[in-house]
Amino acid sequence: MLDRFIDARSATDSAHGSSVSPASRRWFTAAARTVDMCSAVRSIRDRLTNRHADFRNETAHRLSVLVVDDEESVRAFVERVLRDAGYEVTVASDGPDALKIVEQHGPFDVFVLDVMMPQMRGDELSRQFRVSDLDVKVLYFTGYSE
Repeated sequence: MLDRFIDARSATDSAHGSSVSPASRRWFTAAARTVDMCSAVRSIRDRLTNRHADFRNETAHRLSVLVVDDEESVRAFVERVLRDAGYEVTVASDGPDALKIVEQHGPFDVFVLDVMMPQMRGDELSRQFRVSDLDVKVLYFTGYSE
C-alpha cells in the first residue's frame, strides 16, 4: 500500500518536475507503520476486552502504552497518534529510561518498542519486562531497513 502511494506521488511529482525526497519517503513510511501499529494496539485492546470484564466496563481505565524510541521525532509522532486514538501514552528515549519509568509508573498494558536503539535493543528490553510479567504485550517497530 505504501509503495503504491509513493509510486503515485512520484508519478505526480515527476509530471511537475520534482521527485519524492528521501525525507518524505521516510515520513510516509513512518506514518504507514504507525497506522499498522495503531491497528495492532487496537487488536490487543480488543483481546483484553474479551478476556477481562473490567475492560468492558465503561469506567474501566484507558489502555496504557509505553512508547520507547531513541529518535525524538518518531517518539513524538507515535505519542500523538496513539493519544489522539484514546490511549494513555508515556514515552521513553531508550531502554534504561524505560526501565526506570516502568519501575516508577508501571504497570503498562502495552509496550511499543523500537528494535534498534543504543544502549539496549528492543528485544533485550522486552526480555527485561518479561522477568516481572510473562504476559507482557510488546509491539516492535523500526526504521532500520537491513
